[in-house]
Amino acid sequence: MVPDSLLEIGDQAFVGCTRLREITLPKALRVIYPFAFRDCVQLSIIKLHATNRPAVYDNIFDHQTLNRATLIIPAGTTLLYSNSLVWGMFHYRMEDFD
Repeated sequence: MVPDSLLEIGDQAFVGCTRLREITLPKALRVIYPFAFRDCVQLSIIKLHATNRPAVYDNIFDHQTLNRATLIIPAGTTLLYSNSLVWGMFHYRMEDFD
């Protein structure tokens, strides 16, 4: 579980975590550094609570994750996330209506 107070996810923080299937990223998150989620071959759900889109590097996810995983974003933030180089590359995006 990622703590709600987490501000940054470091370089290669989860690289190669083959059992990571789902991750919920906190509202406080401000930046994700390079290769943070590379080669997480089972990652299929990424849920963001940040209404201010976290800054990211263009190589935090591999292409398989971008094509396979569902990005779940806060309600009303579709345009914000879609206009991002990385977040906009997710093939599957949906707003969280909880």
